[in-house]
Amino acid sequence: MPDVTELAKAEFLQRHLFINIRVLSAHLSKANQDYDTSLEELVSLAHLAAQHSDSNFEDLEQKFKNAAERLLENVKSSTQKVEDCLNYVRDPRARSNLRSINDHLTFQISDVISRARLVVETHYVCDTLSLDVRIQCWSAKAHYVVEEIGKQDGIHPEAKEHIKAGLQGRTPDNSTEMAAAPSINREAGCPSDTIIIPWQKAEAESKHAAEANVCTERAQGVLGSSAYREASSLTYTSLFLKQESDSWDPKDNRIVQVTRKMADTICSMTQYLRKKGPILNKDAFVTAAKDVMLKSQSVTQFIRVIANHCLDKQCAVELSLVVDQILTITNQLNIISSVNAVTPGCKSSDEILVKNAQNLLQTVLRGVHAAETACITGLKQPEPNSDGAEATALCFQWKRKLEIHRAQQTSNPETDELGLRKTSLHPVAPSLAPPIVHDSYK
Repeated sequence: MPDVTELAKAEFLQRHLFINIRVLSAHLSKANQDYDTSLEELVSLAHLAAQHSDSNFEDLEQKFKNAAERLLENVKSSTQKVEDCLNYVRDPRARSNLRSINDHLTFQISDVISRARLVVETHYVCDTLSLDVRIQCWSAKAHYVVEEIGKQDGIHPEAKEHIKAGLQGRTPDNSTEMAAAPSINREAGCPSDTIIIPWQKAEAESKHAAEANVCTERAQGVLGSSAYREASSLTYTSLFLKQESDSWDPKDNRIVQVTRKMADTICSMTQYLRKKGPILNKDAFVTAAKDVMLKSQSVTQFIRVIANHCLDKQCAVELSLVVDQILTITNQLNIISSVNAVTPGCKSSDEILVKNAQNLLQTVLRGVHAAETACITGLKQPEPNSDGAEATALCFQWKRKLEIHRAQQTSNPETDELGLRKTSLHPVAPSLAPPIVHDSYK
């Protein structure tokens, strides 16, 4: 049997611990008072309702329900906004940490509200210390999320204010509503609210140009002209792109669709030099060249938008240089096609036109791959409903697929005879544009 001294000592330690908890709770409450005020008011309202059993109880209960629903709605809106903004957090470790904490915020506030609701329903106030600890824990995490989001340069200030207001229990003003990116339709894999913006308009206009059919024949024979040999290699390029991209969903992104059509059109132009393929006359040949120019405009606008939202200065400079090169080659192609239209039967002019179209396609693809690099290094959050909103959404959609692809590769337990992990079983890595085919495919 413990003696009186031990019992007294245990009681003293218990009370001392209780006092320390209260002191720590007071310090946390002072540091996070902007984030726990709404929860404490809700709990106070629950205690007040529990103490009334008369006609005032129904009014207090309704006030509690309204306050709880409003608070939960504001917090869920903020946590969803945080989830959208995580794409713009460059540090992967910080992004993972914020995602984990953000996932717990909604669960924890639901737990606090459920406990407060139980007090209202049972008219019994108990375990106030446990509820207070949960409130302090939630407010500390909410404060941490707001501070970390505030440190990120790529996130729009209005989005930061929206998150802060929601986690403090305030309803953000409609004027500060900020969409981090258009919502992604998970089934279709594309933005659910499609907004026609300039880089899409250029693509829409190009649909009225002559559509080139997919090449189905391989170039045969070798001609002496080096320009023809390079143009002929585009036939193999187009065929290879079609084979390699069979596993890609056509709805992946518009950039894939545009670059595919450009490669197919150039392949048809190449076959025209050998009097084969779907292009039958000079007018259709010139129209195909102009179609390539129109299709390149939408990709050029996309690259320009990514350059304007790129956080890495070197990537932004590289993207801007690619845009200038595309515009230069496009002007050259426009001039050559105009000259070619009035010089029938000039084979050298046709070869120069195909060569220029080849240069345009390769420059466009190089710009798209540079945009992929910019997406990896980090993008800043665009204005809502702007050119950048859907362009960055497209990039992050690709980035998520790339992360899944890499995870699949690293999770393969099979190894070869050298002990190296096998990756051939996995499909080709996702890309914003088909890969440029090297000499081995020519």
